[in-house]
Amino acid sequence: MEAGFYSILYAIYLYLLGDIDPEFNVVEVTEEAKAELAKIENRIGDYICQLCKEVYEDALGLAQHR
Repeated sequence: MEAGFYSILYAIYLYLLGDIDPEFNVVEVTEEAKAELAKIENRIGDYICQLCKEVYEDALGLAQHR
């Protein structure tokens, strides 16, 4: 079988496992990123993980959550 098949199979496995491979779950938090994020009006409400319901202070905290 082709390597692409195994990549897809692995992605499905991770999806079913409910986790993202740390290699792909990278969020770099810089002061510049924080400043840009602070300029954006929050129209969707609190930053809450839909799986565990944990609340985060900002979008970057939620993005880093595992």
